[in-house]
Amino acid sequence: MQFFRGEWCPFCRLMLDALVTALPEIEAAGASLLALTPDMGPWARQAKQNHGATFEVLSDVDCGVGLAAGVVFRIPAIYRSRLMRAGIDFADRHGNGSQFLPIPAVFLLDGGGRVAWRFVNVDFTRRAAPDRILGALRCLARPERE
Repeated sequence: MQFFRGEWCPFCRLMLDALVTALPEIEAAGASLLALTPDMGPWARQAKQNHGATFEVLSDVDCGVGLAAGVVFRIPAIYRSRLMRAGIDFADRHGNGSQFLPIPAVFLLDGGGRVAWRFVNVDFTRRAAPDRILGALRCLARPERE
């Protein structure tokens, strides 16, 4: 599960492109990919279409999943006003006025739905590279030694 801020974020766009490229290896490792964004309807669809993603890109309505995962923060007023001047209206994109964004994060879940591996970094320019995600998937797929 990949949390991303939205198609408006250049770092998120780069990450989505990298995940599209890595998807065959992710699936070969026995995993599936889900991307979550607070962006609603047309913007979530646009992200999927712009990257040719065959994995699900879903709207995290009201950042409920992100809040449960502990990866959501309130957008500081100065940052929000700067983005508004650039034409990024979160109330419109997110369908509410809550002004939250997720920290870009990756969670790998085991067969029981428990978090088996995670990458979370408050610096939105730092991401889990696909090779690091694939390495974690391969480690998780190895049978435990007795």
